[in-house]
Amino acid sequence: PLLAIIKFHHERWDGSGYPWKLKQEEIPVEARIPGLVDVFKALATDRPYRPRRPLPEVLASIRQMKDTLFETELIEALLRVVDELKIA
Repeated sequence: PLLAIIKFHHERWDGSGYPWKLKQEEIPVEARIPGLVDVFKALATDRPYRPRRPLPEVLASIRQMKDTLFETELIEALLRVVDELKIA
């Protein structure tokens, strides 16, 4: 499973990722989840080149990624976790 994360976490639901241009279920679920978490973290944390974005803005951006970068069900699961944890 760890190798799948390393190899495939830059693949995208619509096939626009890299390096293999895998799409949808071709992408191992072990890589889909960390891929989404990586994007969430990148948007929600400070970076040397920009400050973190407010959480409502992060969640709005992630919602726009449905069925392009990530599958709808995975994004909905992340949004439920954020809501349940009262992060927003």
